[in-house]
Amino acid sequence: MADKLDPVEFQEWIDASSLMEIHARKILEMNESFKENADVIISQLTTGYPVHSYTITIEEAEEIFGEYIHHGKEEKYKNLWDASKSWIKKYLDEESSNHIIRFILPRRRG
Repeated sequence: MADKLDPVEFQEWIDASSLMEIHARKILEMNESFKENADVIISQLTTGYPVHSYTITIEEAEEIFGEYIHHGKEEKYKNLWDASKSWIKKYLDEESSNHIIRFILPRRRG
């Protein structure tokens, strides 16, 4: 099996994985609620799913983050949503073989 591994591709995978962890940590550390569990959250998001394009359900998000983060007008979520929106805007209309962003916005109530 080792003879089938391309060392250059393997190093690129390691580098991409490290970069994912760095970005995730930056985003999580913007919110005091997630700093304490950052390692667990990062581990689940970077290695806890079978493929990168796996869509996380609301129930799984609740398990990962301990509470459901919704698109409400509550002040405690404002900084987190602002950071998430800024990050998503960087990639929204960009085509790339390196990333796929999938997200589901909850239905607006009322």
